[in-house]
Amino acid sequence: MKIVLLDRDGTIIQDPPDERLDREEKIELFADSISALKKLAENGFSVILVTNQAGISEGRIMREDFARINN
Repeated sequence: MKIVLLDRDGTIIQDPPDERLDREEKIELFADSISALKKLAENGFSVILVTNQAGISEGRIMREDFARINN
């Protein structure tokens, strides 16, 4: 099994100016994110996105909102 781990922010999704993805409206994919993920899948990779979110510990985003953004 081939697995690739990718950081979500700054790799798949552009970092917002304040570096906190705390609202869905701030989601902006890089232009080639979807095609790159498809290529990985077509070549037998399982893709896992990882992210650390300081906004949760700072109280800027609730876990429920974080889950909605990820979905």
